[in-house]
Amino acid sequence: SSVSTQSTGPVVNEKKRKIPKIKNRSAEGEDFKPIEPVEFQDKLAEKCWNFVTEQTAAIIPQLKILRNLVVIVKVEGKEELENCEIVSFGNGTLTIKKENMTCDGTVINDSTAESLALRAFRRYLLDQVELCLTGKASIYSKDRSGGKCSVKKSVKFFLYTNSCPMGDCRAVNTQLPAQPMETETPTTETQEVKIVDPEVTPDPMETGDSTAKPLKPKNWVPRRMCKMEDLGKITYFLTSPEFGSSETTHLFSEEKSHCIVSPSDKLAVRQVCGVQGSVLFCLSNPVYISHYFINRSFNEPTISRALHLRMKGANIPSGKDAPVEPLFTKVMWKATRMVEKRNKWGLIWTKNHDVEILFTPQGKQYHRDKQEEVESALKGDLTPYLAPSEYCTKALFTAYVNVCKKSKKNYPQKYSVAKSATTRYRQLKTSLLTHLKDNGLGDWSVNPCKPDY
Repeated sequence: SSVSTQSTGPVVNEKKRKIPKIKNRSAEGEDFKPIEPVEFQDKLAEKCWNFVTEQTAAIIPQLKILRNLVVIVKVEGKEELENCEIVSFGNGTLTIKKENMTCDGTVINDSTAESLALRAFRRYLLDQVELCLTGKASIYSKDRSGGKCSVKKSVKFFLYTNSCPMGDCRAVNTQLPAQPMETETPTTETQEVKIVDPEVTPDPMETGDSTAKPLKPKNWVPRRMCKMEDLGKITYFLTSPEFGSSETTHLFSEEKSHCIVSPSDKLAVRQVCGVQGSVLFCLSNPVYISHYFINRSFNEPTISRALHLRMKGANIPSGKDAPVEPLFTKVMWKATRMVEKRNKWGLIWTKNHDVEILFTPQGKQYHRDKQEEVESALKGDLTPYLAPSEYCTKALFTAYVNVCKKSKKNYPQKYSVAKSATTRYRQLKTSLLTHLKDNGLGDWSVNPCKPDY
Protein backbone atom coordinates (compact mmCIF):
# COMPACT_ATOMS: atom_id res chain seq x y z
CA SER A 1 0.00 0.00 0.00
CA SER A 2 1.17 3.51 -0.78
CA VAL A 3 1.60 6.30 1.71
CA SER A 4 -0.39 9.48 1.18
CA THR A 5 1.45 12.75 0.80
CA GLN A 6 -1.47 14.65 2.29
CA SER A 7 -1.42 15.18 6.05
CA THR A 8 -1.72 17.66 8.81
CA GLY A 9 1.39 16.26 10.48
CA PRO A 10 4.39 18.14 11.76
CA VAL A 11 4.31 21.91 11.45
CA VAL A 12 6.37 23.30 8.59
CA ASN A 13 7.72 26.71 9.47
CA GLU A 14 8.22 28.29 6.06
CA LYS A 15 8.02 32.07 6.28
CA LYS A 16 7.44 34.42 3.38
CA ARG A 17 10.60 36.04 2.13
CA LYS A 18 11.66 38.91 -0.06
CA ILE A 19 14.71 37.94 -2.07
CA PRO A 20 16.75 40.83 -3.48
CA LYS A 21 17.56 40.90 -7.18
CA ILE A 22 21.25 40.13 -7.64
CA LYS A 23 22.75 40.96 -11.03
CA ASN A 24 25.72 38.65 -10.71
CA ARG A 25 23.78 35.49 -9.82
CA SER A 26 25.50 33.16 -12.30
CA ALA A 27 25.04 29.48 -12.94
CA GLU A 28 28.80 29.00 -12.87
CA GLY A 29 29.01 30.14 -9.26
CA GLU A 30 32.12 32.32 -9.67
CA ASP A 31 30.23 35.60 -9.16
CA PHE A 32 27.61 34.18 -6.86
CA LYS A 33 26.78 36.27 -3.79
CA PRO A 34 24.59 34.96 -0.96
CA ILE A 35 21.46 36.85 -0.01
CA GLU A 36 21.63 38.84 3.19
CA PRO A 37 20.34 36.51 5.93
CA VAL A 38 17.28 38.01 7.63
CA GLU A 39 15.24 35.17 9.10
CA PHE A 40 16.52 32.94 11.90
CA GLN A 41 16.89 29.90 9.62
CA ASP A 42 19.10 31.80 7.19
CA LYS A 43 21.27 33.24 9.93
CA LEU A 44 21.65 29.75 11.36
CA ALA A 45 22.67 28.38 7.94
CA GLU A 46 25.28 31.12 7.58
CA LYS A 47 26.60 30.41 11.07
CA CYS A 48 26.91 26.68 10.28
CA TRP A 49 28.71 27.31 7.00
CA ASN A 50 31.13 29.84 8.51
CA PHE A 51 31.92 27.47 11.38
CA VAL A 52 32.68 24.54 9.06
CA THR A 53 34.78 26.80 6.83
CA GLU A 54 36.85 27.84 9.84
CA GLN A 55 37.25 24.29 11.16
CA THR A 56 38.38 22.97 7.77
CA ALA A 57 40.65 25.90 6.81
CA ALA A 58 43.79 23.72 6.97
CA ILE A 59 42.36 21.12 4.58
CA ILE A 60 43.17 21.51 0.88
CA PRO A 61 40.17 22.37 -1.38
CA GLN A 62 39.97 19.10 -3.32
CA LEU A 63 39.40 17.15 -0.07
CA LYS A 64 36.53 19.31 1.20
CA ILE A 65 33.95 19.83 -1.52
CA LEU A 66 30.99 20.61 0.73
CA ARG A 67 28.39 19.33 -1.70
CA ASN A 68 26.39 17.65 1.01
CA LEU A 69 26.88 19.21 4.47
CA VAL A 70 24.94 18.31 7.62
CA VAL A 71 25.42 20.13 10.91
CA ILE A 72 23.99 19.28 14.35
CA VAL A 73 23.25 22.34 16.49
CA LYS A 74 22.61 22.40 20.22
CA VAL A 75 20.16 25.05 21.41
CA GLU A 76 19.93 25.79 25.12
CA GLY A 77 17.18 28.14 26.21
CA LYS A 78 15.34 30.38 23.75
CA GLU A 79 15.66 29.62 20.05
CA GLU A 80 17.97 32.53 19.35
CA LEU A 81 21.18 32.55 17.36
CA GLU A 82 23.38 33.36 20.36
CA ASN A 83 22.04 30.22 22.10
CA CYS A 84 23.02 27.95 19.19
CA GLU A 85 26.22 25.93 19.45
CA ILE A 86 27.49 23.68 16.66
CA VAL A 87 28.44 20.33 18.16
CA SER A 88 29.06 18.08 15.13
CA PHE A 89 29.09 18.02 11.36
CA GLY A 90 29.55 15.61 8.48
CA ASN A 91 30.16 16.02 4.76
CA GLY A 92 29.93 13.32 2.10
CA THR A 93 27.69 11.65 -0.48
CA LEU A 94 29.05 8.12 -0.90
CA THR A 95 29.37 4.77 0.90
CA ILE A 96 32.15 2.22 1.25
CA LYS A 97 32.85 -0.34 -1.48
CA LYS A 98 31.14 -3.60 -0.53
CA GLU A 99 34.42 -5.54 -0.81
CA ASN A 100 36.03 -3.20 1.76
CA MET A 101 33.43 -3.86 4.46
CA THR A 102 34.75 -5.69 7.54
CA CYS A 103 33.39 -7.36 10.66
CA ASP A 104 35.80 -5.72 13.10
CA GLY A 105 34.20 -2.26 13.21
CA THR A 106 37.30 -0.42 12.01
CA VAL A 107 35.77 1.05 8.83
CA ILE A 108 32.89 3.48 8.31
CA ASN A 109 30.37 1.99 5.90
CA ASP A 110 28.09 4.97 5.34
CA SER A 111 29.87 8.26 4.56
CA THR A 112 26.83 10.30 3.59
CA ALA A 113 26.69 13.61 5.45
CA GLU A 114 23.66 12.67 7.56
CA SER A 115 25.26 9.45 8.78
CA LEU A 116 28.63 11.08 9.52
CA ALA A 117 27.10 14.04 11.38
CA LEU A 118 25.04 11.71 13.59
CA ARG A 119 27.99 9.35 14.12
CA ALA A 120 30.04 12.32 15.35
CA PHE A 121 27.04 13.49 17.39
CA ARG A 122 26.96 10.16 19.24
CA ARG A 123 30.59 10.73 20.21
CA TYR A 124 29.55 14.16 21.56
CA LEU A 125 26.66 12.61 23.51
CA LEU A 126 28.99 10.00 25.03
CA ASP A 127 31.35 12.78 26.17
CA GLN A 128 28.39 14.60 27.72
CA VAL A 129 27.19 11.43 29.49
CA GLU A 130 30.66 11.00 30.98
CA LEU A 131 30.57 14.59 32.29
CA CYS A 132 27.15 14.00 33.81
CA LEU A 133 28.15 10.74 35.51
CA THR A 134 31.24 12.38 37.00
CA GLY A 135 29.29 15.33 38.39
CA LYS A 136 30.47 17.94 35.87
CA ALA A 137 28.53 20.45 33.77
CA SER A 138 26.68 18.64 30.98
CA ILE A 139 23.62 18.77 28.74
CA TYR A 140 22.43 15.72 30.70
CA SER A 141 21.03 15.27 34.17
CA LYS A 142 21.01 12.01 36.14
CA ASP A 143 17.74 10.13 36.43
CA ARG A 144 16.55 9.48 39.94
CA SER A 145 15.74 5.91 38.99
CA GLY A 146 17.06 3.60 36.31
CA GLY A 147 20.65 4.79 36.39
CA LYS A 148 20.47 6.53 33.00
CA CYS A 149 20.92 10.14 31.92
CA SER A 150 18.36 12.38 30.23
CA VAL A 151 18.94 15.51 28.16
CA LYS A 152 17.83 18.59 30.11
CA LYS A 153 14.46 20.01 29.11
CA SER A 154 16.08 23.33 28.22
CA VAL A 155 18.24 21.66 25.53
CA LYS A 156 17.13 20.95 21.96
CA PHE A 157 18.94 19.76 18.86
CA PHE A 158 18.55 21.08 15.32
CA LEU A 159 19.81 19.58 12.07
CA TYR A 160 20.86 21.88 9.24
CA THR A 161 21.58 20.50 5.78
CA ASN A 162 22.40 22.28 2.56
CA SER A 163 20.90 19.42 0.53
CA CYS A 164 17.70 17.46 1.19
CA PRO A 165 18.41 13.88 2.40
CA MET A 166 18.59 11.31 -0.40
CA GLY A 167 15.85 8.73 -0.61
CA ASP A 168 12.18 9.21 0.22
CA CYS A 169 12.69 12.89 1.16
CA ARG A 170 13.15 13.47 -2.58
CA ALA A 171 10.41 11.09 -3.79
CA VAL A 172 7.82 13.57 -5.05
CA ASN A 173 4.51 13.03 -6.82
CA THR A 174 2.14 16.01 -7.08
CA GLN A 175 -0.91 13.93 -7.99
CA LEU A 176 -3.61 14.07 -5.33
CA PRO A 177 -4.61 10.60 -4.10
CA ALA A 178 -8.18 9.54 -4.83
CA GLN A 179 -10.62 10.53 -2.07
CA PRO A 180 -13.08 7.77 -1.07
CA MET A 181 -16.24 9.99 -0.90
CA GLU A 182 -15.61 12.02 -4.05
CA THR A 183 -16.99 11.40 -7.52
CA GLU A 184 -14.84 8.89 -9.31
CA THR A 185 -12.76 10.30 -12.15
CA PRO A 186 -10.15 8.57 -14.29
CA THR A 187 -6.65 8.85 -12.85
CA THR A 188 -4.10 10.26 -15.28
CA GLU A 189 -0.68 8.71 -15.54
CA THR A 190 2.25 10.39 -13.89
CA GLN A 191 3.86 12.75 -16.37
CA GLU A 192 7.33 14.15 -16.59
CA VAL A 193 7.24 17.79 -15.50
CA LYS A 194 9.49 20.32 -17.15
CA ILE A 195 10.47 23.01 -14.67
CA VAL A 196 13.20 25.56 -14.29
CA ASP A 197 16.11 24.44 -12.12
CA PRO A 198 15.49 26.04 -8.68
CA GLU A 199 19.25 26.15 -8.10
CA VAL A 200 19.70 28.50 -11.08
CA THR A 201 16.63 30.71 -10.89
CA PRO A 202 15.59 32.59 -7.73
CA ASP A 203 12.20 31.77 -6.22
CA PRO A 204 9.32 34.17 -6.97
CA MET A 205 9.64 37.40 -5.03
CA GLU A 206 8.02 40.72 -4.38
CA THR A 207 10.01 43.78 -5.37
CA GLY A 208 9.69 47.23 -3.85
CA ASP A 209 7.66 48.44 -6.87
CA SER A 210 5.35 45.44 -7.00
CA THR A 211 1.74 45.59 -5.89
CA ALA A 212 1.33 41.83 -5.88
CA LYS A 213 1.15 39.88 -2.64
CA PRO A 214 4.44 38.28 -1.56
CA LEU A 215 4.77 34.68 -2.68
CA LYS A 216 6.12 32.09 -0.32
CA PRO A 217 8.86 29.85 -1.77
CA LYS A 218 7.42 27.04 -3.83
CA ASN A 219 7.95 23.40 -2.98
CA TRP A 220 10.66 21.79 -5.06
CA VAL A 221 9.41 19.38 -7.75
CA PRO A 222 11.87 17.11 -9.60
CA ARG A 223 11.90 16.87 -13.38
CA ARG A 224 10.90 13.21 -13.15
CA MET A 225 8.41 12.45 -10.40
CA CYS A 226 8.30 9.25 -8.40
CA LYS A 227 5.58 6.70 -9.16
CA MET A 228 2.69 7.01 -6.74
CA GLU A 229 3.03 3.37 -5.65
CA ASP A 230 6.70 3.90 -4.72
CA LEU A 231 6.19 6.80 -2.32
CA GLY A 232 7.42 6.00 1.17
CA LYS A 233 9.39 2.91 0.15
CA ILE A 234 12.84 2.01 1.49
CA THR A 235 15.54 2.71 -1.07
CA TYR A 236 19.18 1.67 -1.43
CA PHE A 237 22.35 3.07 -2.94
CA LEU A 238 23.57 1.38 -6.10
CA THR A 239 27.06 -0.09 -6.11
CA SER A 240 29.83 1.61 -8.08
CA PRO A 241 33.16 -0.09 -8.94
CA GLU A 242 35.02 3.23 -8.66
CA PHE A 243 33.23 5.21 -5.96
CA GLY A 244 31.67 2.48 -3.82
CA SER A 245 28.12 3.71 -4.43
CA SER A 246 26.01 6.00 -6.54
CA GLU A 247 24.82 9.38 -5.25
CA THR A 248 21.18 8.45 -5.72
CA THR A 249 19.04 5.73 -4.19
CA HIS A 250 16.65 3.26 -5.81
CA LEU A 251 14.32 0.41 -4.90
CA PHE A 252 16.21 -2.76 -4.02
CA SER A 253 17.82 -4.74 -6.84
CA GLU A 254 19.56 -8.05 -6.10
CA GLU A 255 22.23 -7.39 -8.74
CA LYS A 256 22.83 -3.65 -8.39
CA SER A 257 21.97 -2.51 -4.85
CA HIS A 258 24.37 -1.86 -2.02
CA CYS A 259 23.32 -3.13 1.42
CA ILE A 260 23.08 0.45 2.77
CA VAL A 261 19.67 2.14 2.92
CA SER A 262 19.10 5.80 2.15
CA PRO A 263 19.64 8.67 4.64
CA SER A 264 15.87 9.32 4.57
CA ASP A 265 15.17 5.80 5.85
CA LYS A 266 17.79 5.96 8.59
CA LEU A 267 16.61 9.38 9.78
CA ALA A 268 12.99 8.22 9.88
CA VAL A 269 13.88 5.28 12.16
CA ARG A 270 16.07 7.44 14.40
CA GLN A 271 13.28 9.98 14.73
CA VAL A 272 11.42 7.31 16.72
CA CYS A 273 14.25 5.29 18.30
CA GLY A 274 16.49 8.26 19.03
CA VAL A 275 19.75 9.37 17.41
CA GLN A 276 21.86 8.15 20.35
CA GLY A 277 21.89 4.63 18.86
CA SER A 278 21.54 1.17 20.37
CA VAL A 279 24.75 1.05 22.43
CA LEU A 280 24.51 4.48 24.04
CA PHE A 281 20.87 3.72 24.90
CA CYS A 282 22.22 1.78 27.88
CA LEU A 283 23.42 5.09 29.37
CA SER A 284 21.21 7.70 27.72
CA ASN A 285 17.48 8.01 27.30
CA PRO A 286 16.44 8.78 23.71
CA VAL A 287 17.72 11.96 22.09
CA TYR A 288 15.78 13.48 19.21
CA ILE A 289 16.23 16.06 16.46
CA SER A 290 13.42 18.55 17.04
CA HIS A 291 13.87 20.77 13.98
CA TYR A 292 15.24 20.21 10.48
CA PHE A 293 16.51 23.18 8.45
CA ILE A 294 16.77 22.15 4.79
CA ASN A 295 18.14 24.12 1.88
CA ARG A 296 18.08 22.35 -1.45
CA SER A 297 15.17 20.25 -2.82
CA PHE A 298 12.73 21.20 -0.05
CA ASN A 299 9.23 19.77 -0.53
CA GLU A 300 6.96 20.13 2.48
CA PRO A 301 4.57 17.14 2.22
CA THR A 302 7.32 14.84 0.96
CA ILE A 303 9.72 15.53 3.84
CA SER A 304 6.90 15.24 6.38
CA ARG A 305 5.97 11.85 4.97
CA ALA A 306 9.53 10.57 4.67
CA LEU A 307 10.80 11.51 8.13
CA HIS A 308 7.65 11.17 10.21
CA LEU A 309 4.28 10.22 8.74
CA ARG A 310 5.16 6.86 7.18
CA MET A 311 6.16 5.62 10.63
CA LYS A 312 2.73 6.38 12.09
CA GLY A 313 0.69 3.30 12.83
CA ALA A 314 3.65 1.21 13.95
CA ASN A 315 3.07 -0.87 17.07
CA ILE A 316 5.22 1.23 19.40
CA PRO A 317 5.86 -0.32 22.85
CA SER A 318 4.57 1.91 25.63
CA GLY A 319 7.09 4.08 27.44
CA LYS A 320 7.67 7.58 28.78
CA ASP A 321 10.12 8.50 26.01
CA ALA A 322 7.58 9.55 23.38
CA PRO A 323 9.12 10.38 19.98
CA VAL A 324 9.32 14.05 19.06
CA GLU A 325 7.26 15.34 16.12
CA PRO A 326 9.87 17.27 14.16
CA LEU A 327 9.51 20.68 12.57
CA PHE A 328 10.74 21.40 9.05
CA THR A 329 11.88 24.77 7.72
CA LYS A 330 13.03 25.79 4.27
CA VAL A 331 16.35 27.68 4.19
CA MET A 332 16.91 30.28 1.47
CA TRP A 333 20.50 31.30 2.31
CA LYS A 334 23.39 29.40 0.78
CA ALA A 335 27.07 30.24 0.59
CA THR A 336 27.77 28.92 -2.91
CA ARG A 337 26.15 27.18 -5.80
CA MET A 338 26.14 23.41 -5.52
CA VAL A 339 29.34 21.80 -6.80
CA GLU A 340 28.12 19.17 -9.23
CA LYS A 341 31.11 16.89 -8.93
CA ARG A 342 31.26 13.48 -7.31
CA ASN A 343 33.94 13.25 -4.67
CA LYS A 344 35.53 10.31 -2.82
CA TRP A 345 36.27 12.38 0.27
CA GLY A 346 34.23 13.11 3.37
CA LEU A 347 34.65 15.12 6.56
CA ILE A 348 33.59 14.36 10.12
CA TRP A 349 33.94 16.36 13.35
CA THR A 350 32.53 16.77 16.82
CA LYS A 351 33.24 19.14 19.69
CA ASN A 352 36.62 18.62 21.44
CA HIS A 353 37.79 16.23 18.72
CA ASP A 354 39.70 16.67 15.46
CA VAL A 355 38.25 17.08 11.99
CA GLU A 356 38.95 13.92 10.03
CA ILE A 357 39.30 13.51 6.27
CA LEU A 358 37.69 10.25 5.17
CA PHE A 359 38.49 8.29 2.04
CA THR A 360 34.96 6.98 1.61
CA PRO A 361 35.52 3.93 -0.71
CA GLN A 362 37.61 2.36 2.10
CA GLY A 363 35.86 3.98 5.07
CA LYS A 364 39.08 5.15 6.73
CA GLN A 365 40.67 8.46 7.60
CA TYR A 366 43.38 10.01 5.45
CA HIS A 367 46.40 11.38 7.33
CA ARG A 368 46.04 15.16 7.54
CA ASP A 369 49.79 15.75 7.36
CA LYS A 370 49.98 14.03 3.96
CA GLN A 371 47.41 16.14 2.09
CA GLU A 372 49.91 17.43 -0.45
CA GLU A 373 50.73 13.84 -1.43
CA VAL A 374 47.13 12.96 -2.27
CA GLU A 375 47.59 12.85 -6.06
CA SER A 376 50.50 10.40 -5.90
CA ALA A 377 48.76 8.44 -3.14
CA LEU A 378 45.70 7.86 -5.31
CA LYS A 379 47.89 6.47 -8.13
CA GLY A 380 49.48 3.84 -5.90
CA ASP A 381 48.82 1.96 -2.69
CA LEU A 382 46.75 4.10 -0.31
CA THR A 383 47.35 1.85 2.71
CA PRO A 384 50.25 3.88 4.21
CA TYR A 385 48.05 6.98 4.09
CA LEU A 386 44.97 5.51 5.79
CA ALA A 387 44.07 4.57 9.36
CA PRO A 388 40.89 3.61 11.25
CA SER A 389 38.79 6.64 12.11
CA GLU A 390 38.41 7.86 15.69
CA TYR A 391 34.69 7.80 14.88
CA CYS A 392 34.55 4.19 13.63
CA THR A 393 32.20 1.87 15.51
CA LYS A 394 35.00 -0.02 17.28
CA ALA A 395 36.53 3.24 18.58
CA LEU A 396 33.13 4.49 19.75
CA PHE A 397 32.42 1.20 21.53
CA THR A 398 35.84 1.31 23.23
CA ALA A 399 35.09 4.85 24.43
CA TYR A 400 31.69 3.67 25.69
CA VAL A 401 33.30 0.82 27.67
CA ASN A 402 35.80 3.26 29.22
CA VAL A 403 32.95 5.51 30.39
CA CYS A 404 31.17 2.51 31.93
CA LYS A 405 34.34 1.45 33.74
CA LYS A 406 34.95 4.93 35.16
CA SER A 407 31.35 5.16 36.33
CA LYS A 408 31.28 1.58 37.63
CA LYS A 409 28.45 0.64 35.28
CA ASN A 410 27.84 -2.84 33.94
CA TYR A 411 28.56 -3.18 30.25
CA PRO A 412 28.53 -5.92 27.59
CA GLN A 413 31.92 -7.43 26.83
CA LYS A 414 31.40 -7.30 23.07
CA TYR A 415 29.80 -4.79 20.70
CA SER A 416 27.83 -7.57 19.01
CA VAL A 417 26.14 -8.33 22.35
CA ALA A 418 25.30 -4.65 22.97
CA LYS A 419 23.97 -4.25 19.43
CA SER A 420 21.56 -7.20 19.66
CA ALA A 421 20.52 -6.78 23.30
CA THR A 422 16.77 -6.78 23.94
CA THR A 423 16.35 -3.15 24.95
CA ARG A 424 13.54 -0.71 24.31
CA TYR A 425 15.61 0.70 21.46
CA ARG A 426 15.74 -2.73 19.80
CA GLN A 427 12.00 -3.24 20.37
CA LEU A 428 11.22 0.14 18.80
CA LYS A 429 13.36 -0.51 15.74
CA THR A 430 11.92 -3.98 15.22
CA SER A 431 8.38 -2.57 15.40
CA LEU A 432 9.19 0.12 12.85
CA LEU A 433 10.80 -2.27 10.36
CA THR A 434 7.86 -4.67 10.72
CA HIS A 435 5.48 -1.77 10.10
CA LEU A 436 7.30 -0.76 6.92
CA LYS A 437 7.36 -4.33 5.60
CA ASP A 438 3.70 -5.01 6.43
CA ASN A 439 2.66 -1.84 4.59
CA GLY A 440 4.51 -2.82 1.43
CA LEU A 441 7.26 -0.26 1.89
CA GLY A 442 10.12 -2.73 1.65
CA ASP A 443 12.57 -4.80 3.69
CA TRP A 444 15.41 -3.32 5.73
CA SER A 445 18.87 -4.39 4.65
CA VAL A 446 20.92 -7.05 6.40
CA ASN A 447 24.60 -6.17 6.75
CA PRO A 448 26.59 -9.11 5.34
CA CYS A 449 29.43 -8.33 7.77
CA LYS A 450 28.12 -9.24 11.20
CA PRO A 451 30.16 -7.63 14.03
CA ASP A 452 32.33 -10.15 15.86
CA TYR A 453 34.05 -7.87 18.36
